[in-house]
Amino acid sequence: LCYYAYSPQKSKISDASSDIPDLKMAISELAEDNIDFLFHNHFNELADDGDDTVFEYYIREVSGLKIEPDAGWIEFAGKDSLEIIRNYGSKISVLHLKDFVENADKKAGADRFAAVGEGIIPLKEIIREAKGLNLIDTGIVIDQDASPNDLLEDLRRGLENIKKYLKGHNSPSLHLSNYNS
Repeated sequence: LCYYAYSPQKSKISDASSDIPDLKMAISELAEDNIDFLFHNHFNELADDGDDTVFEYYIREVSGLKIEPDAGWIEFAGKDSLEIIRNYGSKISVLHLKDFVENADKKAGADRFAAVGEGIIPLKEIIREAKGLNLIDTGIVIDQDASPNDLLEDLRRGLENIKKYLKGHNSPSLHLSNYNS
């Protein structure tokens, strides 16, 4: 085990504030065993709560918090995944990629997902930014939650879409992992 990902799916800072002591304790205890504690976002944590978001609140309030940003959920929430990668690059340990069709319905359903690189995320630019990140061995994760088509085919196409932007890049810090959650 090299990292533990925490995904609270909270949109209100008032709901998230009670998590802070537990997050700090988890980071400390896992560090004793060389395990990183990563905050993984969904769209909820990027919802505006006044002039703040739960995403920014956690990063600001929990020293040492590392992140596993999900570019798809960032874009789905109406935020800029490139801006988040640039602003928090030193905290990113794993880059999580999923994709959505343009104007995806906010209600759950397989028809809102797309193969990575065939939807709303700016994949080419994300991969360019990822090349400058200090990612752990897991590196980049493709997360194809569901698919209106064949799930395995969408995973394959997503992998191929990423690979075409990785060509010529030999950094040992940029790896590609593939799993379905």
